[in-house]
This record gives sequence, C-alpha cells and structure tokens, in this order.
Amino acid sequence: MKSEIILKEIEKCNYWDMGVDELAISSYFDEVSISFFNEKNVTYKFSNCYKIISEHCMDFDKIGYDENGERNLPPYFLQNISIQEIEINNRMLYKVVIDMHPLDIEIWCKDISVISN
Repeated sequence: MKSEIILKEIEKCNYWDMGVDELAISSYFDEVSISFFNEKNVTYKFSNCYKIISEHCMDFDKIGYDENGERNLPPYFLQNISIQEIEINNRMLYKVVIDMHPLDIEIWCKDISVISN
C-alpha cells in the first residue's frame, strides 16, 4: 500500500511532540501544509483536497501570544498521524487523521508530499 510508504516518510522526520510553526490552508481549500522544525525545516503538504475537517478542543483557549502580540508558544503539537487509502466515487484518496493537540484534523486528498531541508 502506498499509504504505508508515505507514512514511513512522514515518521522519518520524528514529528512526535514537535510544535507546529505553521498550519496553512489554501484559499480554495485544495491544499493543507503543516510545518515544523526538528533539526531541519519539515513541511507535510496535502494537495488536491476534497475534505478538510478540524476540531479544536474546547478546554484549551486559542492563546499563543504575549501582551505585545508576539507568538510565544506554538499553539499545536504533533502527536499522531494516520493514513489510509479510501475510494470515494471511483476516486482513490488518502484519508489522513492528524492529532496535533489541542487540534484534530481529518483531510481527504489525492497527493501527499514531505519536504525536508
């Protein structure tokens, strides 16, 4: 399964407990990127998205800024990523579930890439 190969590439970057530096969703909701630093800059890019669902834990305020408006802590921490292949309307997609406490995201997409530099 290709999803297992992609997941191994993702796991090679040792994302566990890494603070997310950037979470971006394109204006047309067709691409999601998650970036963090762990000895090098890493970006997971999910492209050709058909579904993006997010749920923020209500027990945590969305505060990550100091009194000057500067970000002082990453608001999210990568905990777990799972990928499975699904078929919807004769289309093969990846269903990606990401736990980045206190935010959970589910993404249905056609392409996944790992960029590390």
